[in-house]
Amino acid sequence: DRFGESVDLHGDVLIVGADGEDSSIPGNQGHEEFGLADGSGAAYVFERGEGGWGQVAFLKAPNSDPGDYFGNAVAVHGSTIAVAAMGEDSASTGVDGDQTDNSLDSSGAVHVFERVCGEWIPGAYVKASNPDAFDFFGLSVALANDLLVVGAAEASSATGVNGNQDDNSAYSSGAAYIFERVDNTWKQTAYLKASNTRTLTTFGRAVAAAPNLVVVGAEYEDGSGRGVNADQGLFEATNSGAAYVFERVDEGWVQTAYLKAPNADAGDRFGTSVAAARDTIVVGARGEDSAATGIDGEQGDNEVSDAGAAYVYRRDQRRWKMVAYVKPSSTHELDVFGSAVALSGDTVSVGAHLD
Repeated sequence: DRFGESVDLHGDVLIVGADGEDSSIPGNQGHEEFGLADGSGAAYVFERGEGGWGQVAFLKAPNSDPGDYFGNAVAVHGSTIAVAAMGEDSASTGVDGDQTDNSLDSSGAVHVFERVCGEWIPGAYVKASNPDAFDFFGLSVALANDLLVVGAAEASSATGVNGNQDDNSAYSSGAAYIFERVDNTWKQTAYLKASNTRTLTTFGRAVAAAPNLVVVGAEYEDGSGRGVNADQGLFEATNSGAAYVFERVDEGWVQTAYLKAPNADAGDRFGTSVAAARDTIVVGARGEDSAATGIDGEQGDNEVSDAGAAYVYRRDQRRWKMVAYVKPSSTHELDVFGSAVALSGDTVSVGAHLD
């Protein structure tokens, strides 16, 4: 079932994705024992009350089908939950289109649920404005107040914000889509691409959101520049990875930073994971190779393959700068430290799932 494939926590609400779950009952009142739809997926909602934690909802997509992988990515904020189903197959576009045609393999979708009178009920059905087969819209999701960000492995060669969505000439270059809720209605307000779009970079593999701030990771980006706003046109470090920062300016979205590790090297996969909170960003690099331990150690030795690292950035007078280079207390080969990151207030958590 892959219970725990994705998790998110906000306040006293925890959501856990299980994208391999097999029950065939649609909606949020399904019966977990019905195992008739392989890989349709599910999500489980837990809440903390006076007696501790308890499960309060079992969520399925309203259009649940085998291979949808509902629950591959999840997000929760306040009374809103977003659950991605990157294998969903409909050809509809935008918000609340036709869910039933199944004519576009793995185009992907995101389902929004709202808490009403203590119950979690289906809300918006969210699709890309340019769906195509195997775009895997919903590869990643993030929520912050009335802001929803969705990553996809789509293929256009556009750059920047709101470029041409339709050419499909840059396979798996990736994109991120911003949706905003106004008067209880969701609508797409921005289509984000890297400022240096190339094939196979998977911009959107990781996304993070905070009020007026979106961060998008591209772990397979090949730039050989280093640091904040390095030269974006040098591609001599295969899969070194990058992260892109977008901020709301007036009524629109603008890319304000291109982040590379200060010790960027081929295979580091900087941008594997990202997290954002107000004036702080964390970026994981699961393939980074130094043998350093702790905070701000030696970055340059490259003696421990795929040990991993995380990097912390702060915004100071609208400029982003790196403030910490984070390694575990004990560094080993293939630990992939940085494969997941989370940020809350002044606390950073880093996962190393092969430690």
